[in-house]
Amino acid sequence: MEHSSRSEILGLLYATTSFYSKAGRLVLALTDAPLTTDDRDLVLDRLQRVRAAAEWAEHAVTTGDTTMPPPAAAVLKRRYRRRGRTA
Repeated sequence: MEHSSRSEILGLLYATTSFYSKAGRLVLALTDAPLTTDDRDLVLDRLQRVRAAAEWAEHAVTTGDTTMPPPAAAVLKRRYRRRGRTA
């Protein structure tokens, strides 16, 4: 993406590095703190959103097209429902 500024690239690198380094530490801590069903469902929902955003970012970096693909938009725009409420 030739039109991107260096700060945008650094921001994306920071976001990805921050996510995987923090996730690595926190996942290891789950051994001592099993998740409730609600917590597990919420974490899985958020991981689906992270995956969709990462695929969109990969598509943009690879092709230069920053348009959000419809499948990613559907995942990122939907609301999570937990026990009849929206979170």
